[in-house]
Amino acid sequence: MLKAANPSCLRLKAHSRLEKNYSGTWLIVTLAQVGLAPKAKDSLRIDDGRVLAVRALEISGGIRILVQLDAGKHQINIVSTADCLDPPYVTIRIGPPKADLKPQPARNAQGINRPPWARWPGISGEIRNETAARTIRPRALSKMKTRILTSATGSIGEALSYKISQRSYYDAVFDLNRRYPGHARRDLRLEGELRDAFVDISAGPADLRLGKQQIVWGESVGLFFADTVNAKDFREYILPDTEQIRIPQWGADLEYSKEGSHLELIWLAPKFNRLAPVGSEFSPPFPLPPGRLATGSFDAEQPSLKIKNTELGARLSRLTYGWDISAFYLYTWDKSPVFYRKFQPFPLPTYHFQARYERQNIVGTTLAKDLDPVVLRAETVHHFGRRLSIIDEADDDGVASLDSLDYLLGVDYTWQGRWRMNVQFMQRVLWRYRTGLFQEEALRSTGSVWLRGSFAQDRLEPELLVLSSLERTDALLRPKISYHWGRRWRLAVGADLFEGGRDGLFGFYDRNDRIFTDLTLYF
Repeated sequence: MLKAANPSCLRLKAHSRLEKNYSGTWLIVTLAQVGLAPKAKDSLRIDDGRVLAVRALEISGGIRILVQLDAGKHQINIVSTADCLDPPYVTIRIGPPKADLKPQPARNAQGINRPPWARWPGISGEIRNETAARTIRPRALSKMKTRILTSATGSIGEALSYKISQRSYYDAVFDLNRRYPGHARRDLRLEGELRDAFVDISAGPADLRLGKQQIVWGESVGLFFADTVNAKDFREYILPDTEQIRIPQWGADLEYSKEGSHLELIWLAPKFNRLAPVGSEFSPPFPLPPGRLATGSFDAEQPSLKIKNTELGARLSRLTYGWDISAFYLYTWDKSPVFYRKFQPFPLPTYHFQARYERQNIVGTTLAKDLDPVVLRAETVHHFGRRLSIIDEADDDGVASLDSLDYLLGVDYTWQGRWRMNVQFMQRVLWRYRTGLFQEEALRSTGSVWLRGSFAQDRLEPELLVLSSLERTDALLRPKISYHWGRRWRLAVGADLFEGGRDGLFGFYDRNDRIFTDLTLYF
């Protein structure tokens, strides 16, 4: 049993090799981004004539599975699944099966034979209560959300598998606290949605995923860099888990692997970011100078579902000399609306806004190198012709078009099998920068530190995430401690602390500091 070391919806990265030594024949499988679950057995004896034993070792950035085989010839196929399952899993198929172990047809309650694939899907999920309270006046509960997440996974034969998941929640704070406007209560109080709904089709080196899905091309901590494919739900800023922020999109994801190279092609229906409504706890800043009036359309009309409005992307990866290198291109939409406007000075200074979604071209790269116990990471993302709001009443439409480059350098470090740390340096560079760009600078540098420990046989996990500007006071501090009991319960207590001025990424929410509890039941 495995659990994700970093809670994000990632396809498991599996690398394998066969090794023969004095102790026998071993299949060695290395998995990134996962860790051993609490109380999981690290050694399992199996004797079906092909597999003799399975062992698991925790290494930097993942785990290593040792499968002891008999001396015969083997056909080995590793099928990675596990995008957003809890716990994620990997399937290792070893063949051919022994003749005397030929599976028999299953029987239902009436004793009628049915094929081996005709079985009920695996059902898993969680029930979670999230309660938060403001620490700055007005001191009050800001969240009392009960969320239910369920998923069903299964397979039909060896080449076809599927997953369906849903999420629903009720936030009682909007019935207990009347400080929020009506439109915010309607948007945030109650919700139910279909999350993932896809089928996976495997054919040799090719895999095709069809349906509503999440596609992850970046692995940054705390902020989104190369993770540019799916739209995001920012109604609670960047505070929820990343797999809850990411919005699944309908489409197709074709992957082909051969000799250390991996090609991925995607085709998606458009989807756009969800922003917090005005008057709610984390409503975003608006490009309106103090003392000015605003009229017009603030909700952009979404493009119709036509072929010309779909999103396309390609990603090529290669593992060479231990370096995991990838490059990608994405023809997509700017996921947040662009606010075009006209300024009218008389009789009262007024801004007339018209929100629209615009097309976007993005290219990027990712890089990772495992130097056990250190893992080096890098990501770059280049946006062409990005449209940004400008606070300049002489400007015709209040929008400037310019290129931007975001890049990240990161280091993961694990020591004593107990502590994990991630350090990142992030920077955004704007070409042809113009004075007056709204909440933007020609060069913006950000640093982050993430630290997590594991004590009391993995039951107690202290954690700290710090995100901070490197040029001025603008920071987010997130301490948390979690306690696991059994395999089904987890209690977390922590705080989200903002610091800085109103013009900063984090300082804008300086008066939204909160403490929280998170009680989760897994099933």
